[in-house]
Amino acid sequence: MSKVLIIESDDALRKYISEKLKQLKFDVILCRDGFEGIIKIKNELPDLIIMDLILERMDAFKLLKEKLDYKTTNNIPVIVIAQNNDAEVNQKLNKLKVNKVLFKPLKIDLLWQYVSELFKIKLTIDQTPSLIDVHLNDDVLFIEIANGLNIEKIEILRYRISQINKIYNRSITKVLVILTHIDYYEEYSLKLNLLFDIVTEETSSVNRGIKILSSSDSIQALMSKTNYSDIEIFNDFAKAIDSLGKVDIFAYGNELDEIKAQLLSTIEDSNNHEHSIEFAFSSEKIQVKDSYKIAIVDDDLYILEFMATVLDRENWIISTYENAHAFLRDVTDNKPDLLFLDLMMPQMNGFQLTKYLIEKNIYIPIVIVTALSQKEMVFKAREFGITNFMTKPIKAEALINKAEELLKMTM
Repeated sequence: MSKVLIIESDDALRKYISEKLKQLKFDVILCRDGFEGIIKIKNELPDLIIMDLILERMDAFKLLKEKLDYKTTNNIPVIVIAQNNDAEVNQKLNKLKVNKVLFKPLKIDLLWQYVSELFKIKLTIDQTPSLIDVHLNDDVLFIEIANGLNIEKIEILRYRISQINKIYNRSITKVLVILTHIDYYEEYSLKLNLLFDIVTEETSSVNRGIKILSSSDSIQALMSKTNYSDIEIFNDFAKAIDSLGKVDIFAYGNELDEIKAQLLSTIEDSNNHEHSIEFAFSSEKIQVKDSYKIAIVDDDLYILEFMATVLDRENWIISTYENAHAFLRDVTDNKPDLLFLDLMMPQMNGFQLTKYLIEKNIYIPIVIVTALSQKEMVFKAREFGITNFMTKPIKAEALINKAEELLKMTM
């Protein structure tokens, strides 16, 4: 049995690669850091090493150099997963006899293609186009899937939910699965069955705590062929939320009569959305970021100072703006990885700012910060593809958790 050593600190990515290799009958050895990794390399003599470029306890370059210095390990093939495509770094890795360099978010088909060629085995990878986003708002876990069902992305969803569980350290009992542009294919019923197996296993939800939001006629037919045919399906966002019980983050304003199936997430617009699941395919366009910045736009100076102070403890780069115009003057040269945005501001409000960013093709993950009396604004925000919200007053722990959740993939 061939042995593969994985040195990767990202739990979701490490577990996904590990489980996939085990299914293919590989003997898998797991390490979280470089120091443990070099010991395993010398003792286990794996047939392949898959490792992150950024390691704890031992630098990746030092590990690779030490591997080359040992006669029994210098010819072991290595795949390195790097944060970005840097010519100087690639040159160093080439000198250290790295066989393949891949970049995050990981293009998973290229990884399996190399494994297939190295071990001369046939691997079947599901390349169905699919976009998946998962996030926790208040006490509801939102899982949004558009354009198709991909088995690889559904499987890694298990580990993404596990990450959210660790970040928030709370029991998730309410889940809303939003399915957009899903056509009818017989094999989709098996994929949906796996999806809801994962949801029930990784959360504390039972079927009555899980709802589906979809305007597609095919979903009812597909769900009838799964073990979860009793899960309720809605084409009205407000009714789906209402069926989950009281949800503090939402209010039911007068405009709810106008909010129907069109409030399904805009996740299907791949150019307007971040990839929350930690890998993609070689055909998918991905913008890789090499720094992590957070911007806060709020005209309440107390809120601005409070949020900046809390987030600054986590060593993120924080920029604060008292109004939308100040943010726009800076965004071209100082584009953040995450934006906390107040809705109600003078001169230019949060909706106007969001619309401007979209029109200028400036795409930034946004967390809406709203007062309790403005909850109905949440529904309008969804029309812009914004699916993350926080209500004032904001608790420090919740703020850090939300930022960590949204930055987790790139970190």
